[in-house]
Amino acid sequence: MIPRHNDDGIQPTTHILQEDGKDLGPIPAGTVVKFSWASLTTRSVEPDLLHDCSGLFGTLKHYYSFLVYHGDDSPATNHLFLPAPDSDLQSFHWPLFVHNSTPPEPDRRTLMGYASAYGGHSLMTASSSKDLILAIFHASLGMWF
Repeated sequence: MIPRHNDDGIQPTTHILQEDGKDLGPIPAGTVVKFSWASLTTRSVEPDLLHDCSGLFGTLKHYYSFLVYHGDDSPATNHLFLPAPDSDLQSFHWPLFVHNSTPPEPDRRTLMGYASAYGGHSLMTASSSKDLILAIFHASLGMWF
């Protein structure tokens, strides 16, 4: 799904549009949008995981994932920060640890967006220091396991 711009190219729509232009309705209130630079080879992993686990195991309800586009309908990528495809990669490589090492291929990525329901509570609402520590502990376990 791709959020499209209005005719002037500046104002975003408040509706969810599929790539074919089908309107899926308004964006739900309380929507949280997260962005990440996804690798070209693995950019479908996170959207698939969020879709399959939406609302399960205490996770947020996932509405949709989308590839971010510029106003001219070209995908947002990190190409501006990388050497040109026909460049000599050796001139952009600093072999700090291994002399005469072969430079790696540039890590090309696209900007992905993920829209989910808002969930949880602010840590400021903890009623005691014990509740605050438990909330941080549970959040840490969720990130590590």
